[in-house]
Amino acid sequence: MCEKLLSEGCKADYAYLILSGGENRRMGGKNKLFLEVAGRRQLERLLSCIRETEKDMGTQDKKSIPALQRTVYLSVKQEEKSQEYADCALFCIPDLVSKRGPLAGIVSSLCYLKEEKRRSEGENVPDALLVLSSDLFGLEKEALLPLLKTYQKSGRPVFYRSGDGLPAPFPGIYTTDMETAFSAALSGEGYRLRNLIQEWILRQGAGALLDAPESFWKIRNLNTPEAWKNAGAYEQNERKNQEVK
Repeated sequence: MCEKLLSEGCKADYAYLILSGGENRRMGGKNKLFLEVAGRRQLERLLSCIRETEKDMGTQDKKSIPALQRTVYLSVKQEEKSQEYADCALFCIPDLVSKRGPLAGIVSSLCYLKEEKRRSEGENVPDALLVLSSDLFGLEKEALLPLLKTYQKSGRPVFYRSGDGLPAPFPGIYTTDMETAFSAALSGEGYRLRNLIQEWILRQGAGALLDAPESFWKIRNLNTPEAWKNAGAYEQNERKNQEVK
């Protein structure tokens, strides 16, 4: 079941995808999406950021707080049966192949959109996904708005340029026309998602690499128990810095 999204008359040109199909080996099997920091689960933090983003995008009434106006999908492992996923009331898309990292979740979700578009003849089916990984801590709307506004003008994939000049995979906007090339890479070995994005943009001559805003550099990728243990202290420091400013 989806946490309903689309307001009447709003064009469904993009949706959100939160990747949550990893093995979480470095976390000892703990699912990062359901970890709590200062009493808030990571999933709720991501959804809160999405709500705030949608307010600024004009697709949600600024007085209406709980409802989301866009679809939020969760990418999950094959045959995922966790009750926590059932309880979160979001539409889950299982990976088509197992143990292939974030690319499996992205490809599976793009395939799902293409199939839905075929079955519904394109009505109210997104053409793109703004993809978030479950370990993005400290994500703010200011890191998402430039991506979405650029996408709405161009209809092309949009990513931030990381420190080495290659695209940063998350957050980033992936379009359904990337699915074929990415599916081919999924069957191979040794892919790097950043390189795949770069190659696709260069080959197709389509897509945008943006200079990342300050809010992007504040995001922390928390992949170990120690990092999550220190997440509360990081959050407090950021609040103090904001107060000083």
